[in-house]
Amino acid sequence: MSERIAVRIGLVALACLAVGGCHGSKSRPGEALATAMRPGMARPTVGGPHRELTVQREQDKIVAGVLRVFQEAGVELTAAGEPPEGLWMLGKSLADRQVLVDVVPIVPGRFVVRVTIEGADQLARALLEDLARKMAARLG
Repeated sequence: MSERIAVRIGLVALACLAVGGCHGSKSRPGEALATAMRPGMARPTVGGPHRELTVQREQDKIVAGVLRVFQEAGVELTAAGEPPEGLWMLGKSLADRQVLVDVVPIVPGRFVVRVTIEGADQLARALLEDLARKMAARLG
């Protein structure tokens, strides 16, 4: 089981490095994901508004797209994990809000990407709308 996770982490890191290499080396999302990945860590709970996108792509490409959107929006990746039910990534926005992205498989090749922002105020909703719009454009 841990070998499967290690292989996926390696593939995701490689895909992220390839995507990051095409756009310059300002930062390395693949290295950030590998550093943030914490095997065995439970999925965190973030309370606030959320949006769901249904995406038909490979998981590695979805993760690379989410990391690119995080970078563009100024969200710093703080933790990630891959329990059996799917992958999650936790970030911290410039407004000091937690951002949780779940990538959950529905059927092979089809995933639900759920974005949740901490808070219930107008700032959280604006951040959510911005991230959801960017993810839909990048992953759609």
